[in-house]
Amino acid sequence: MITFKKTIGSIGVIIICFSAMFLETLFISYKLDLNKLDFSHFTPPQAEFFRAQDAMCTMMNMISLGILELFSFVLLFFSVARYIEENRSNMGLLKALGYTANQIGAGMMKFALPTFVGSLSGYLGALGFANPFYDTMNADGIIPEFSFSFNPWVFLGIVFGPALLVLLFSYMVGLWKAKGNPMEMINQTEKIKKGKKAQETGKFIHELQRTVLKNHLGLIIFVGFSVICFSSCIQMSFTMYHETDTSPMFFWMMLTIGMLLGVTIIFLAFRFVFKGNLRYLSILKAYGYKNRECYQAMYGGYHLVSTIAFAIGTGYQILLLSTMFKKFAGTYGIAYKFDYLGFFYSVVLFLIVYFITNLFYYQKINLLKIEELNTDLG
Repeated sequence: MITFKKTIGSIGVIIICFSAMFLETLFISYKLDLNKLDFSHFTPPQAEFFRAQDAMCTMMNMISLGILELFSFVLLFFSVARYIEENRSNMGLLKALGYTANQIGAGMMKFALPTFVGSLSGYLGALGFANPFYDTMNADGIIPEFSFSFNPWVFLGIVFGPALLVLLFSYMVGLWKAKGNPMEMINQTEKIKKGKKAQETGKFIHELQRTVLKNHLGLIIFVGFSVICFSSCIQMSFTMYHETDTSPMFFWMMLTIGMLLGVTIIFLAFRFVFKGNLRYLSILKAYGYKNRECYQAMYGGYHLVSTIAFAIGTGYQILLLSTMFKKFAGTYGIAYKFDYLGFFYSVVLFLIVYFITNLFYYQKINLLKIEELNTDLG
């Protein structure tokens, strides 16, 4: 059975929601509070500053929606779908015991809980950070001071909106997965695409890499999206800091959120690769293949996927930021330039995170025993 403990233990889901909702709450709230000011009596410098602040908030919300929320929700839905896929055997047992597909699907709705916890944490975190954020935005006191004000629509949209979406999505996926044959679900029968026969060990491992990728296209997409998210978020932070003279507080806030989100999603993606290939791993272990060969078979094919995804993430943030800079060029008088230093820092950070994540799962493969694999496979 998929227990409450497993659901609330989805720390990755909580972090994803926290990261996305934290920034969105700050910039949406600031824009709404800014627009409450009576600017009819502003001096020309105050009016110009007001328009610049309003445009900046609009730009940041569009960037936040374009990168953080887009990738967060795509990867969140992938996480839910993969977790349900991993627990098909438990769902099959429930169905064999007489539970209906609707009842099993309703049980998957527990995924809304960590989503709600993460979104609420992001909102409360933004609430606690609102005063220094507002002070920094108006550090020179050009316009009258104003403070954070509670907006019920922002609260409902930020806290309950994502949870309701995940509630509906998890129910629909659970309902769809529960319509299979109970015995096939319990045995986790899956369609396997055959690879070419290989006589030599090296060629066999290479062909197995290709077979692993072919049989888990969803994992390729998940890993790819996770790296795209990391690449675009981190590079965006450096570009905004170097090219727009963003305050150090903004830079560290965006970099921290980007790192938190990126590291969590990459780690989560590689966890799904590990869990999704336990059958292949059990076969390799049983036939005496070395741990290095097991690792190459499971993860070797994803190195190229990650490299391509990082390049796509770079291109995506270039397209997004260049479009935004062009749109607000009249307000800020800035033009987009590719941040080579930021790109270098981003590559270094990515290589560190990628190496540590791969090392962790390599050690995890080393520590696995055949008996444990059989237990995990049910």
